[in-house]
Amino acid sequence: MDKMIYIWVVIAFLGLIFEMGSPGLFYFLSFSFGALLAALVAFFSESLVVQGIAFIIGTGVALAFLKYWLNAKFYFEGKPGYKSNIYALQGKKGYVTVGIGKHKVGQVNLNGQIWIAQSVKKEPIVVGTDVRIVRVEGCRLIVDVNSEDSGDNEEISKG
Repeated sequence: MDKMIYIWVVIAFLGLIFEMGSPGLFYFLSFSFGALLAALVAFFSESLVVQGIAFIIGTGVALAFLKYWLNAKFYFEGKPGYKSNIYALQGKKGYVTVGIGKHKVGQVNLNGQIWIAQSVKKEPIVVGTDVRIVRVEGCRLIVDVNSEDSGDNEEISKG
């Protein structure tokens, strides 16, 4: 059964090759770890059942470790104050590029991107006015005229 050691090592090597082809997922790295553990067990035991169990346990432990380690190190979800997607737009500043009417939408430049916008107070807002995003409804920004006493010193680039 010495050849089983080599088979597990080849499986581990293939897992590393596949991992290089799909960076960022770390699934194949976990399978490589499981295969290396199975190769180590194959050195002591000829039973394929024991080797298979070692492969499953090694892969599971590696997957769990990588998931929790990577979440703690790189991902911010669940941390206080973390906002993503459209929720991160709330409170940002922009400026009006197409006037917003009482019952008419206009456009706002937000970090170089043009968004459809309407006034939260249903009041007209003229071109060039600095605004703050109150909320997002669908793909439309609901904005209010930016007041200087808000305490947020984020720059608005009108370039």
